[in-house]
Amino acid sequence: LCTVAIFLMSIAVTSQMGSIANAWKFLLALGAGTGLVLILRFVWWRISAVSEIAAMVASVVASLVAWQLFPVPAGGAGELEAQAKVMLFVVATSTVVWLAATMLTRPEGDDVLRRFVVKVRPEGPGWRAVYARLGIEAPPPRGREVLAGFVLGVVLVYASLFAIGKIVLGSPGVGLVLAGVAGVAALIIARVLPRLLSPAAAPATPAGTAPTEQP
Repeated sequence: LCTVAIFLMSIAVTSQMGSIANAWKFLLALGAGTGLVLILRFVWWRISAVSEIAAMVASVVASLVAWQLFPVPAGGAGELEAQAKVMLFVVATSTVVWLAATMLTRPEGDDVLRRFVVKVRPEGPGWRAVYARLGIEAPPPRGREVLAGFVLGVVLVYASLFAIGKIVLGSPGVGLVLAGVAGVAALIIARVLPRLLSPAAAPATPAGTAPTEQP
């Protein structure tokens, strides 16, 4: 049912767009509205599935409303300004909605949090109380490795995208340079990732506590 609903919504939205560029701009606004809650899910334990669903629904509605309030002209000096207004409107509206949904609904139960902690090993002050309540030892700080992986992942994705574009559009020299940058980022990620996934970083349950089966 969800797939059918998304399909019908996509037909309704794209039928109102005059170009592929407008479809991409709509997707950018939609992603901006859900990005914050998806990132904070790994930082703040209070965020739940309800928060993410609320952010998705709010982003769709806010994007449609923003396109009517701030029409994006095709080209010209006002295009970037209008697109920025759309993005800010969607992010602000979505954030208010998912925060309200989070605080007005019950948090996830300890069983769900335990499975998430054992599998994902989230860090930060937003999870310290959960580790203490569940009786699980928090993982050692890995802030530098996480930040390095995040930055390198961004470099890898965007360098790869622009490399393909440059090569396809007739600038192979620049494309090869960008491909090289992406390759270096991938090699460094390959060295950093094992540290983040190593068993030594996994939270240990205290003695006398039965280990929890991972989903």
